[in-house]
Amino acid sequence: ILVKFFRVYAESKFGTTVGKYFSTYIEDYYNSSKDKKEQFVRFENLINVLRREKKILNELKSIATQKQVALVSNNREKLDKSIKDEERILPLIQRIEKERLMAIDEFYVENRQARTDYHLETLLEKFSSILANNVADEIKSIHLELKTLVEDLTKLNKQNMYLINHSRQFLKETMATIISSSEKSILDKKV
Repeated sequence: ILVKFFRVYAESKFGTTVGKYFSTYIEDYYNSSKDKKEQFVRFENLINVLRREKKILNELKSIATQKQVALVSNNREKLDKSIKDEERILPLIQRIEKERLMAIDEFYVENRQARTDYHLETLLEKFSSILANNVADEIKSIHLELKTLVEDLTKLNKQNMYLINHSRQFLKETMATIISSSEKSILDKKV
């Protein structure tokens, strides 16, 4: 009865997909053993860490896009702000990545298995027998979104590096032209 009530509430509050996910998760949780309940909590912790990581990477992508606009428009103030924002967010990324690695380590330690790597695919393969389908699907979904975000960030950073290098080259050529023409008068001094 409680699960049914929660499903109706969650569906009305968050939509059908989220409501079904939560209610299935709760139903699986209550119908599981104590060990499985602990695993549910650990996987939910991992999912929360992955969601926070996705949020931070989305913010970093937005900053990289703002930086690109600042580079193209040659807006020093916006560029400085973008750099400061990046510097602010990088420690957050490092911290959340450490949390992700610790959350993954917990599964291997708790289940007395040797960790071969920190890839989510490996984790899902090794622990598929204790995972509810909706939890595995949620982890896979977030993993794909993270992968796409990293690819987008890599592309933006390469584009930004190209713009920076192009601007440097243009500046060097301009300076070389000015220096080489200092022997000749740039302006005709005849009045």
